[in-house]
Amino acid sequence: MSIKFSFEQYFKLGFTIVCSCALTANQALAQQSNNIIPDNTLGGENSRLNSNVEINGINADRIDGGARRNSNLFHSFQEFNINNNQAVYFANPDGVENILTRVTGGNQSNIFGTLGVDGAANLFLINPNGIVFGESASLDLKGSFVGTTASGLRFGEQGNFNATNPEIPGSLTVNPSALFFNQVEASGGIINKSQAPAGISPNGNEIKGLRVPDGKSLLLVGGEINFDGGGLIAPEGNIELASVTVPGTVGLNISGDTFSLNTPEDLERGDIKLVNKSHLVVSGSGGGNIKINAGNLEISDSFIFAGIGENSDNPNAQAGDINLNATGSIEFKDDSAINNSVYSQGNAGNININARESILLQGTMNFDWTENNYNIEDAQLTTISSLVLPEAIGNAGNIQIITGNLSLNDEASIYSDTMGKGNAGNITINTRDAVSLDNISDIRSNVSLEGVGKGGDIRMITKNLTLTNGSRISTTVLGEANAGNILIEASDSVKADGFFGNPNAVSSIDNLSDGIVVFSGITSNFFGLGVGKGGDIQITTDNFSASNLAQISSTTIGQGNAGNITINARERVTFNDLGSVESAATNISNFFPEYGDVIVGNAGDIRIKTGELLLKNGGSLQASNDGGKNAGNIFLDVRDTITFDGVASNGINSSASTIAKNGNAGNIEVKTGSLFLNNGGYMITALFGEGSADEIQSAGDIKINARDTVKIDGEFSGLITNLLNGAGESGNIEVETKSLSISNGAVLSTLTAGKGNAGNIELIGGTLSLDNSGFILTQTLNKGDAGTIDLNFTDSILLSNSSLISSDVGVEAEGKGGSININTQDLRLIDSSQITSNVFGKGKGGDININASESVNLSSIDSNGLFGGILTSTEAGASGDAGNITITTRNFNIKDDAIINARTFNDGNAGNITFNANNFTATNGGAVTTTTFSNGNAGDINLNIKDRITLSGIGTSLRSGLFANTSPISTGEGGSILIDPRLVIIENGAGISVGSDGTGDAGDITLQAGTLQLNNGFISAQTASTKGGNIGLQISKLLLLRNESQITTTAGNEQFGGNGGNININSKFIVAPQNEDSDITANAFSGNGGKVDIISNGIFGIETQASLTDKSDITASSKTGISGETNINADDTSSIQNSFTELSPNIDTDAIIANSCIARGNKKQENSFRNTGSGGLASNRPGNVLTSEYITGEVRNIDSFNQAWKKGDAIVEPQGLYRMENGELLLSRECNPAIP
Repeated sequence: MSIKFSFEQYFKLGFTIVCSCALTANQALAQQSNNIIPDNTLGGENSRLNSNVEINGINADRIDGGARRNSNLFHSFQEFNINNNQAVYFANPDGVENILTRVTGGNQSNIFGTLGVDGAANLFLINPNGIVFGESASLDLKGSFVGTTASGLRFGEQGNFNATNPEIPGSLTVNPSALFFNQVEASGGIINKSQAPAGISPNGNEIKGLRVPDGKSLLLVGGEINFDGGGLIAPEGNIELASVTVPGTVGLNISGDTFSLNTPEDLERGDIKLVNKSHLVVSGSGGGNIKINAGNLEISDSFIFAGIGENSDNPNAQAGDINLNATGSIEFKDDSAINNSVYSQGNAGNININARESILLQGTMNFDWTENNYNIEDAQLTTISSLVLPEAIGNAGNIQIITGNLSLNDEASIYSDTMGKGNAGNITINTRDAVSLDNISDIRSNVSLEGVGKGGDIRMITKNLTLTNGSRISTTVLGEANAGNILIEASDSVKADGFFGNPNAVSSIDNLSDGIVVFSGITSNFFGLGVGKGGDIQITTDNFSASNLAQISSTTIGQGNAGNITINARERVTFNDLGSVESAATNISNFFPEYGDVIVGNAGDIRIKTGELLLKNGGSLQASNDGGKNAGNIFLDVRDTITFDGVASNGINSSASTIAKNGNAGNIEVKTGSLFLNNGGYMITALFGEGSADEIQSAGDIKINARDTVKIDGEFSGLITNLLNGAGESGNIEVETKSLSISNGAVLSTLTAGKGNAGNIELIGGTLSLDNSGFILTQTLNKGDAGTIDLNFTDSILLSNSSLISSDVGVEAEGKGGSININTQDLRLIDSSQITSNVFGKGKGGDININASESVNLSSIDSNGLFGGILTSTEAGASGDAGNITITTRNFNIKDDAIINARTFNDGNAGNITFNANNFTATNGGAVTTTTFSNGNAGDINLNIKDRITLSGIGTSLRSGLFANTSPISTGEGGSILIDPRLVIIENGAGISVGSDGTGDAGDITLQAGTLQLNNGFISAQTASTKGGNIGLQISKLLLLRNESQITTTAGNEQFGGNGGNININSKFIVAPQNEDSDITANAFSGNGGKVDIISNGIFGIETQASLTDKSDITASSKTGISGETNINADDTSSIQNSFTELSPNIDTDAIIANSCIARGNKKQENSFRNTGSGGLASNRPGNVLTSEYITGEVRNIDSFNQAWKKGDAIVEPQGLYRMENGELLLSRECNPAIP
């Protein structure tokens, strides 16, 4: 027959044999209770169990004996278990401070009843095979407790107390210094299910679990540690959990009542779990630390509490810290809470969480947006927090998290708040890889409405930060305090996306308040009624994005200032689909009228520094003031490009704006490579001017410095500063770039609609292009001046396709129009584009000053008949003078019905027009006009032209020329025209006119030139009913009239009288072929004829007549009145051979040749002359052999000079009238002395 023994039977048999003589009593005892079985490893100092001993008023079992070494008492057991309802106490001899108990058998210890010490000693329970605390397990101690599955304890240099290799302890007289683990296999675990009543907490609540006295320590150290509804309570003491699964040593520090562990970083750790409402509590009147060291740590539906309870009356009391460390991951789930708070007086401790791999906070949400029935009470919130509770005095603790990845989901929170008197703590997060928050999870530091103190700072260092679906990082003050700052460093990216709420709530602007909407983002707010300020937000990363209503915001609604927002992104910043940055100062009475008006502080500044900035589909930057002092500024420093593009589905534009209802709106300052404002993208500063009239308030300035390009394209795109109403000033706009373009309805504008001035516009660069209704505007619509427009571009300015630069005084405005000053090399206006200055209200129009070093070119009207050009006007119903126009350039060209016009429709005068140029050309309807349509006078036209003026042709709607006229219904006087070139050509229907069709006098024309040529052109100072204007011509060389050309000051018609104006001509020669009907007239219909005074060396072809004939005439007649005078002081040219009366009326003036010259005789050749070359008129076009049917005298040919004239050769004008030897006269010039 074989006999089999179990391990327990074998162990008992051996134990009985060895100890049968000496331990008969103990054997009996073991037989009575096999839960606690002493072993024989202590020799004669073995432990003894005595039953049915009354301890602390209850029937209990007491353990006596043991090996005492000074203040240490050692016990050793083969089995150590406590049943339900069983109480086991260790005797505590006098002088014993530590009771150290080991279990050397192979089974775990099950503690289902009460484990205690009948005295004040600390208790150590060592079982390498594991320890289980059941639901009814409790501790009844006056000292600290250490439960461990270590192999044993080390006592400094004195030796070990070993459970796996038990020996009689030597001289172990000092406190244990370490726990060592020798087993190769993982040591046994520790399970805590204790829910035994453990008294009342410092806050007056019933608490359950394993408890040590206040100020004592409770340590569990072993393999895997699992809490399943179990609790540890050590008010004001220390709780530590450490899991070790490989051989190694954990340091043990004992300082008075404080026990603490030192777990090496490189020691592999096991997992620790707290689930099912498990809890660790150390809160009290001061002190109290919790520390956990694990491989992976899971806390689910459980909590860890430290801090100052309700029982402290010491404001200097200091709570301990919570330290959670994992070499793997930490998970907080399902309404779990880590809390270190102040309930009475004192300071909360810190919370430090360190997980090498990851940390997860997972809440549980219940909502259905189809029913819009979200209720926060239905959610299970997972939180890490440090608070100062209402009516408490003290500071909240700091929260520090270090990990690889941190995730917060479904309303999980990390926060440090103050609701009493004291500061909230700082939150510091440092992750190797990522931080992500989803579904209205948040990290925050707040000061509540009753709170007085400072909000804590939030500092984050990570690789990637993601905030989605209403998740936020925030600091907020509701009371009297400063909000904390938010500082984020994410080496790769920061991404905020989406919102939490009913999707239909954001389908349009009107629906934004329909349902719960929480935006993802980063915010700092001052909502307090007292003194304080919002915190600053600073973000440093490679790439930043905010999209789908995500928001970075800083707000104040109280006396304090909002914080500043700074984003530094090395590569790119993106705001898309209503993503935004907002800084706001808003009066609390806007939301809560019962508070009345509150003095509100300033909004904060917004600063973005990056490589590329993109705002798309309603992305925005806004600094606003709605009842505060001032709006904040916006500073953009972007290395490469800034792009604002598109409009969101609900109609919101991509934009940067500073807006103030009172106080000042902030400035917008941009430094970049290129700026693109497309498809409705704009930058705007606006002031509503609702502040005190004693303060001068201003919309902010916009300053752009773009290294390469600024492009503003599309309707509603633009740069805009506005004073919308009230008192104040609009801001200025300054742009400096290499290339600036404004196109397709885009606008650059300053406006005042209030009592104040519009801002100035200053644009500096290489090229400026306005195309397809691109606009640069400054306007005053109320009481104030329009701004000045200064355009300084080194290369060119182009306006095309109905583009406009304008300065206006609006219909009901009172103020001055701003001047328009343009400096460039080349200026072009084509396709009905305009530069205008208009007065529609009361005030003087702004001047237009153009300085183009090379050229100014204007052309064309559009299909709607809109004239392109440069215009100043004072309109009907307005009062005030129109602005002047001054153009300085080398070459001026106006053609194709383009116009330069200064006009008046009221009592104000039209502006003057002045040109300073080398050459002036107006062709095919290009015109310069000043006009009065009412009582005001037309302006003067002054042409200071060095070389040549050409007026030629008639366009589709306009006649080329210079016109200073009055309209038929006007009473004002016409303007004068002053011209001073070397050569003037007026041809093909073009003209110069200072006529008056109203009741005012015509202006005068003064022309000084070397040569004046009219070929079917006119110079007119005619009037309909008043005195004709005067015409003064000072011509140093030649006045030539061809093909029905006219110089006239005729006045009146059949309905009205008027005296003809005077004509004064001083020209060396006057030539007008007789048969071409070119006239010089100073006639009148019923008034007196004007006076014609002519001084000339020679007049050819035109004669004085009593009245007009079909020949070329000079008249000063009156049909029904007194004729004027004709005074001509000229040499008699009647004997000139080749009389011009013989010329054909169709002579081509391009064929005039003036290559003859007069050679004066020397002493040997007196009374002789030489006419070299050919002269006269070619019988055909230039380029053919020159012959002349008009003999100019005997000519000696010099072959070397007898060559055909060709196009491009110089035309040399005659210099004088020379008398031949026979007395005949000849128009010619002196020969070059260098020619022999």
